[in-house]
Amino acid sequence: MSFACRTVRGVNTTSAYNGQSVTHSNTGGVSSTVGFINDGSVISTGAGGANFASDWFLLHATGVGSFYWLRWTLLSGSVWSATPGASGIWIPMTSNLFWTLTVVGVQDHFNDTLFEIAGDSGGAGIVCSGHITAEADGT
Repeated sequence: MSFACRTVRGVNTTSAYNGQSVTHSNTGGVSSTVGFINDGSVISTGAGGANFASDWFLLHATGVGSFYWLRWTLLSGSVWSATPGASGIWIPMTSNLFWTLTVVGVQDHFNDTLFEIAGDSGGAGIVCSGHITAEADGT
């Protein structure tokens, strides 16, 4: 998977989230959520499993996301149940962005998603990229 990090606007961004994974299990149904937070953090939430906390920006600051855009691409596996926008388009990070993978009943859904962050709305200045795997296991 791709991994990149460089300095933009004099401040370091980071792909510390690259390679993170989240798995949540609960017989009969469960959700796993990944969130890119406007302050520079990346989190996961859900019941029945361990969550992670990471960064896409080295120095957390309220509203820092207002200067960046995010694009996500599903690399393999199950489609996200809920997303903040369509795959392949640049989404402004002016608010917190969440992706949720949900199963109802006895199912197991897994995916691998590439998340890229750019310093402009056209994606010409990609500052970080990395992938996160998610699993919602209702078996």
